[in-house]
Amino acid sequence: MKDNRDFAEVFTQAYRKVATSAVYSMEIANQIGYGNGVKAIDMPKEMATKVEEYKGGCCFHHSWRLINELEKVGINAFWANVPEPTEERPNDQKCVVVYEMEDGSRYVADIVEDIKSGVTMNDFVGDSCKWINEFGEIVDHSCIELVEMAKISDSSLVRGYLHIYPKPDDVISFVEYFSTAKYEETNI
Repeated sequence: MKDNRDFAEVFTQAYRKVATSAVYSMEIANQIGYGNGVKAIDMPKEMATKVEEYKGGCCFHHSWRLINELEKVGINAFWANVPEPTEERPNDQKCVVVYEMEDGSRYVADIVEDIKSGVTMNDFVGDSCKWINEFGEIVDHSCIELVEMAKISDSSLVRGYLHIYPKPDDVISFVEYFSTAKYEETNI
């Protein structure tokens, strides 16, 4: 890590910042765009800048923004996606973030679910990324096992999976990266 603070503290601060400082909006997402003309290596910073400027985006934008915030504090994070099909759009996917703990173990942060729920800083419990929903249930979208994320994405339309993309290099565009990168796949 780049600083001497505890992993949980810096992760929680970055996660909470992203979860509470912008909205989920497909209208805004379409205004921002999806990385056309951007080098793959620049996606975290570029999408973070756009979300902060427009005050919103979709899972694509918020995931890159979380990656940017995590990398600023020295936490290794990867862009990933899972299927999120509907009858009208059977190929839809949802973007999530896979991050590495100090011991090398990896977890998924499904940041967009907290953003869609409209959590505020006051909703979080203690010094964690957990919050209590209107049904009194404890919610934690910040620390999901890889296989569990694949199970969550399983549906009658598409078998569940998690695709974890490698770190992009500085040579290729994001569009080329997305279409050619050899991702790691976790299936159920």
